[in-house]
Amino acid sequence: MSTGKVTIEQFSVKTDSPFVTLTTMIAPSPDWFVGMHGLSLPDDQGQSVQERQVELVPYDTGTDDRVATQQPIQSPSGVTSSSSQRIGTFTFIQE
Repeated sequence: MSTGKVTIEQFSVKTDSPFVTLTTMIAPSPDWFVGMHGLSLPDDQGQSVQERQVELVPYDTGTDDRVATQQPIQSPSGVTSSSSQRIGTFTFIQE
């Protein structure tokens, strides 16, 4: 598997809405992705942190069989929680 790095130069986080949700596909698969949901960038006391790193696990939406069946999103190993092998990270750096 090849690795890649994507940089988002700048985005804003407001104190009344400090949560970040991001996803990205795992190419070339049409239905595997990594992501995180509802990460609060400030710490538990509401203070800014210089760096926060989130480990990523793969998820499978189960759509490559071309049948629109409602199935829970799960890891390729069949686990619906994020307990499978970590394959990457998102790193947030405050400058």
